[in-house]
Amino acid sequence: MPQSKPHFPTFRLASTAVSGSWFPWPPTAVARNRRGKHSGRIQAGWFHGGRSTLASGLTLLELLLVIAILGLLVGLAIPSSEPNIYDQLRSAASIVASDLDYARGLAVAHSSSYKVTFDIPNNRYVLTHTGSNPNLNKLPRSPFSGADASSDTFVVDLDELPLLGAGVRLVCLLSASGVYQPVDSIEFGPLGQTTHSDAVRLWLAAGANQATRYIWLEVNPVTGLVTIGQYTAIGPAPQIQPVGSFRAVVKLRNP
Repeated sequence: MPQSKPHFPTFRLASTAVSGSWFPWPPTAVARNRRGKHSGRIQAGWFHGGRSTLASGLTLLELLLVIAILGLLVGLAIPSSEPNIYDQLRSAASIVASDLDYARGLAVAHSSSYKVTFDIPNNRYVLTHTGSNPNLNKLPRSPFSGADASSDTFVVDLDELPLLGAGVRLVCLLSASGVYQPVDSIEFGPLGQTTHSDAVRLWLAAGANQATRYIWLEVNPVTGLVTIGQYTAIGPAPQIQPVGSFRAVVKLRNP
């Protein structure tokens, strides 16, 4: 019985070449014809049923188009990620409220007195120990203090706050006793109370001209607790009035 000759599979060469896609197939996989000779170079890809299927991928044009679309989307997303004035004021008010709570906590914990003095022209406030124990005078340095802060004061510069967008500024500090009277500090006693007989309201602002917005914080004189108030477009409106010995006071419109 005659022996059958081994059958070698026949591969078809690709009729056209994609730029940069021609390369020699590994020697063990080079297609041979029935005469045992190499059929030459073949195009990269898998072979099914005698036909070559090119590996799918992105062309340079498609890749550039995808990059351009992604760049456009990122450009549209960045402005919307910036905080607005409301977020700025709420964040700054939370920082100020936490520092006032910190001063009150020190007064209660050490059974002493601590004062927060507001320097409105320089847009900052300073926490100092005002009790009789000199060992309590040294306070830790605030991360938002300026370079000129001494070692025994806790200074917070609102211009140093890590906020984006519009800066937040101190506007005024008012004692609410019918007619709002300007004050410059809040002092906490050993029981957490303040030295003021009435509530003290601190005003913060951000923005400019018609876009200016305000938020206020109020300190209870009995408990010393701080409440963050309303976000409003109506700020403190100074109205000079003669009171007593011609001392100017500030009357506030209801927000």
